[in-house]
Amino acid sequence: MFKVTYLVYKDVFDDEIEWLNEQKIFPALQDAWDWKKELPMVRIGAIIDEGALLSLKLRSGRIEHVEKYRQRK
Repeated sequence: MFKVTYLVYKDVFDDEIEWLNEQKIFPALQDAWDWKKELPMVRIGAIIDEGALLSLKLRSGRIEHVEKYRQRK
């Protein structure tokens, strides 16, 4: 399992959430801002398996952070 965060622009946000829900991924969301382009964005974070990570990388390409997830015991 992996913890992953990435950014999408607000104009493609609805399509991205719909695609994630089809993949059975239910992410956490946080508003963000692209200071260079001065456009609103959304930071998406989720805990996903390796197969979902690969499809996410191929689809978005704008992954901000990935790390191994270890569940607390």
